[in-house]
Amino acid sequence: MINAVRHESFPLNVSFEGEVSAMRDFRLTVVQGGRVRLCRGLRDAEMIDAHNACVTFSGAETALLMPCEPAWVQAAVLLQDGEEVHSEVREINVVDVLAHGQEGRNGML
Repeated sequence: MINAVRHESFPLNVSFEGEVSAMRDFRLTVVQGGRVRLCRGLRDAEMIDAHNACVTFSGAETALLMPCEPAWVQAAVLLQDGEEVHSEVREINVVDVLAHGQEGRNGML
């Protein structure tokens, strides 16, 4: 399971079985409550190497997710030949920061 904290940036690494050069585009979709909440594509990704990319959602985007309700992420890849392949679906555990910006007694929680 992947953890995401609302209001904080959320990087997701995407690994491809084939090389990126065989790919025309990809779409990373986060669904929660049966609705698409976040979506990013190839132009939003930072390519790490020939098989890996990183997509980062901003704190404003993660604020759109509801805490304590599972979200799901999947990558869809459009290959140069027009075929579309999908990754496995992974669960995202969405949490809030409790007492954001507040310290407990003696600076400890």
